[in-house]
Amino acid sequence: MKAAFAMLALVAGCTGVFPANESTDREDTACDVPRYQGMIGHPSAVLNTVALPPATRIIRPGTVVTMDYNPVRLNIGLDAQERITRVWCG
Repeated sequence: MKAAFAMLALVAGCTGVFPANESTDREDTACDVPRYQGMIGHPSAVLNTVALPPATRIIRPGTVVTMDYNPVRLNIGLDAQERITRVWCG
């Protein structure tokens, strides 16, 4: 029984469903940030389990990015350990 519960928990953890953090900033809703904020703290491998908008930028340390602002573009910041540290529009 314990093994079945452990397997169920493991499978549920791989579904790509992340709890959204509350957000009242209208800018964050333009690119659906609340939908992806639950990934913060997770390894970048979880990005392979969710459908991301076409214009999404994955930004690693040292990555050169344009400074133009696009309110519907989703940005996902990673740290040196490939963990998601930030999710924002722009």
